[in-house]
Amino acid sequence: MYLSQPMRYYILLFIICSTFTLFGQNDTADSLKVIWTSGADISKEAEVSLLLEIAEQTKRQNFDTAFRYANLAMEKAATSEWYQKKIDGYKILAQSSAMLGNNEEGLQYCERMLENATLLNDKSQMVDAYMGIKMFYQGAGRIDDAIAILEDAVSISEEVNADMQGEIFHAFASLHSKLNNHELAINYWNKALDITRDFEDPAKYCRNVYNLGAAYLTNEQPDIGLPYLQESFELGEEHGYTSIQVASGTMLGQYYSGKELFERSEQYALPAYNLAKQFNLTQYVSVTAMILGQYYVKSGNTNKGIEYLEESKTIALELEDLTTQETATKFLSEAYSIYGDYQKALENSLLAHDIRDSLYQQQSQEELLELEQVYQVKEKEAQLVLQDSQLARQRLMNVGIGVVAVLLLLLFLSAWRNLRQRKRVNAELRQLDQTKSQFFTNISHELRTPISLILGPIENALELNKSKHISNQLEIAQQSGQKLLQLVDEIMDLSKLESGKLDLNVKEINIHSLILRIFESFESLADSLKIHFKFEYEVEESIFVKIDIGKFEKVLNNLISNSLKFTPRDGTVRLSVVQPSDDIFQLSVTDSGEGIPPDDLNKVFDRYFQSSQNNTSRGGTGIGLALSKELISLMGGEIKVDSELGVGSTFTIRLPLQIEKQRVHSSTKSSEAVQEEVHQEYNPLVLFEEQPNLLVIEDNESMREYLKSILSPAYRCSFAKDGLEGLDLLKTSSFDAVTCDVMMPNMDGFQFMEHLRKNELHHKIPVVMLTARSLEEDKLKGFSLGVDDYITKPFNKRELFARINTLLSNKKIRESIHEEFDNGDKDTVEDEMLKKAEQLVINHLTDEQYNVSLLSNDMNYSPRQLGRIMKKLTGMTPLQFIREIRLRKAYQILTSRQFATVSEVRYEVGIPHASYFAKEFEKRFGVKPNELI
Repeated sequence: MYLSQPMRYYILLFIICSTFTLFGQNDTADSLKVIWTSGADISKEAEVSLLLEIAEQTKRQNFDTAFRYANLAMEKAATSEWYQKKIDGYKILAQSSAMLGNNEEGLQYCERMLENATLLNDKSQMVDAYMGIKMFYQGAGRIDDAIAILEDAVSISEEVNADMQGEIFHAFASLHSKLNNHELAINYWNKALDITRDFEDPAKYCRNVYNLGAAYLTNEQPDIGLPYLQESFELGEEHGYTSIQVASGTMLGQYYSGKELFERSEQYALPAYNLAKQFNLTQYVSVTAMILGQYYVKSGNTNKGIEYLEESKTIALELEDLTTQETATKFLSEAYSIYGDYQKALENSLLAHDIRDSLYQQQSQEELLELEQVYQVKEKEAQLVLQDSQLARQRLMNVGIGVVAVLLLLLFLSAWRNLRQRKRVNAELRQLDQTKSQFFTNISHELRTPISLILGPIENALELNKSKHISNQLEIAQQSGQKLLQLVDEIMDLSKLESGKLDLNVKEINIHSLILRIFESFESLADSLKIHFKFEYEVEESIFVKIDIGKFEKVLNNLISNSLKFTPRDGTVRLSVVQPSDDIFQLSVTDSGEGIPPDDLNKVFDRYFQSSQNNTSRGGTGIGLALSKELISLMGGEIKVDSELGVGSTFTIRLPLQIEKQRVHSSTKSSEAVQEEVHQEYNPLVLFEEQPNLLVIEDNESMREYLKSILSPAYRCSFAKDGLEGLDLLKTSSFDAVTCDVMMPNMDGFQFMEHLRKNELHHKIPVVMLTARSLEEDKLKGFSLGVDDYITKPFNKRELFARINTLLSNKKIRESIHEEFDNGDKDTVEDEMLKKAEQLVINHLTDEQYNVSLLSNDMNYSPRQLGRIMKKLTGMTPLQFIREIRLRKAYQILTSRQFATVSEVRYEVGIPHASYFAKEFEKRFGVKPNELI
């Protein structure tokens, strides 16, 4: 039978393709090349098909070769109407261009593929072309264009098949996720999930379940997102989708770890970690190791936790993953501190700080690169406009090119100069910000010391003075000193806000009780000023809300005090509370004062703003309202002001709050807020048979004299003006305890501690830091160096005596126990036991029934054995040990103002009896608990 020449070619091509199936792609491509170079007499259409087949087979090994053959095929088919061949050819050219990094050419080939698919009216190929164009737009950062092209694709995908439409929804969701449009992303993930569920494709379904769960979690909707992530984790395990199982397990582990549900986090992170190790998914190994490390540290297995955290840090370093590095080193610092290796704890803490700086620099560089990319896109758009203009105005082409080139050169030079200037200005601003933050820290120390020397002697005078007239004058001075301290705190809060170190401390509280307490604290002031002070509360009194109590109270105090200051005699100040919706809480402070000039209304929240039209005798710093606005913004709310001259002003706060209705707790009863405590004169001398030797290190001469006046009756005091003098005194004399300032010339407090703890003769001396620096990182550094206790200036002298005497008492008991039991060995096993005991008490802190018997049972010791070891290591009985932990926690809660009443604090630490709690607290810290609330 006679076969035409094209038919013979296709039969030969079929044989060769069959051979390819048996012997591999390389042999097939080589055979096709032999046919094409043999000079066989075949038609042009057959030659184009042959070249496309060579390109298709070659692209899997060499995209350069595939590009050449596909390009040659398109040149030969240029004038033909072989639309399907052109579609295939331009698809290969686009794929090869993408792999070779020629994104602009790839985009053009996808557009030509779309033109031919449109001529052929092939909807499926049109959708493929749209998806290719979207890929190149996305790669060039043109996300809006990518979304627009997908909208064209989805309009015709309905006519093709639902599975393809599902892939488009998947692409939509990914793009909106990159733009942080989480609501839209969730909408498209849901659409993609519905389609894959109908098609019963487990791989795509599992992928979409994971993406939907991750999107809900990113959008802060964990209640919806967590079930999806758990389902994707189980599906990945069931079907062997390793990457999905690892990704789901890692995200679940991170979430539960962040919520401190460490056992739940380990449930998902451990299998994810093992799979990631097995399949060499190093990024996930690093993250899951960090999660597991934190879990084991929190659960008491510090050694194992450190192993995981070190592995996480090492891998993150290799991957240059600064975020994971920073988190791992932060947890390592905490772990080594628990373990007792304070040197490594400090090293990792400093490393975490350096990594945070690197992250900030990296972010700045990325922002600059983004600006440069935007500039490049605009420049390319300008070039395209220029090309269109050249086609329309051929005669002016050379002149136009020259003019535009000069303009572009000037634009580039201007942009380059602006970029350099911006970099220089950013560097200067960062340096200025660091200098300013350091200035605020230093000035806080300098101000707190003289404030201590004002408030301390005034307190002494009030205790000794019997004259009512003089007491009134002293109380005025004391109030002014406390006002000055409040101003210093406001300055420090602004500094912390600017540096990003002021965090929210959200607690659940009865909002009516809190606001009522603040209102009542101003009633006497309003009465003395002859101002009508009214309270209007239109919300259920039984509701509890989640709020940062200290920051909220600071804002409300500022608004009320301002309104009272600017309201005339017989005027009115009204505090009103309403709830306009379920998730909004609104509070207003309205006065009948002189009002704010219209020109000043938009400036009242500016820092340091002082109206030139107000009565300057009323003073002010311009800090209070600025800080109030910053604090409200930090809590996710807004504050605004409405005012009319001669009528008055209204400041309104709106806060988004999660409200729990009808929560009833006995600790909220107002009667319990009043402590039935009888003040007893504090006598520091009754605790010791003879006066202990106390070394006082303080650089401020006035502060030294003040400390001498209050400490000398109770202790034999020696004084040094810096750390170097303190070390010299230690060489010639022995001391029972040391009080030391932090910021001093020649040798500061931290440097003194390093030398002290390295000396075997003195390293067990208890040290109390007297400091004006209240930053948490300073306290962490001090504790890592062995500081036993911190007291922040200005301080109460009874508190100072209580802190020193507690340390001296424990030291004395500890020394006697060591003399009885010391065998020359370090009881490292017992040290670990002590850490475990401390963690057990913390875990049962709210349980008032948790006693020595239960602790002994949990520790697998008899009460007698536990008492022996406790005495040896701490100088305390187990009962005293439990009480010490409860009282320390109570002091922390009270000073951070997490609760509105002392009663709530008592229940939080498991000491429900009011009188017992008040007595033991004052004995331990030298101040009454209700003095700190």
